[in-house]
Amino acid sequence: TSTGQTITAAGALTLAHGLGVAPKIIELFLENVTNEAGYVTGDFTAAVGQTGYGPAGRGAALNVEGTTNILVRFGDPANTFSVINFSTGAAANITNANWLLRVRAYA
Repeated sequence: TSTGQTITAAGALTLAHGLGVAPKIIELFLENVTNEAGYVTGDFTAAVGQTGYGPAGRGAALNVEGTTNILVRFGDPANTFSVINFSTGAAANITNANWLLRVRAYA
């Protein structure tokens, strides 16, 4: 599991995973660091790609680089991810600075 990674619109990450083989499963999580959309600091939710709410390109794309790295490319909207508001159930475009991305990989 990675440390919290800064979410930057259209940005990229290269994360070494240390598994020694290409991961079979990769999960993305959003960690709340400033209360937003019905979540409080320390809450986690699954990070998903396009939700159908707002502009196309929301979320993140993943690629595995050999047996060493996971590559992440964030979508280019200023609010990179949309979530379901945990209080209301409505769709919500989150503020990148209020969240961190965590990546978990399994061999």
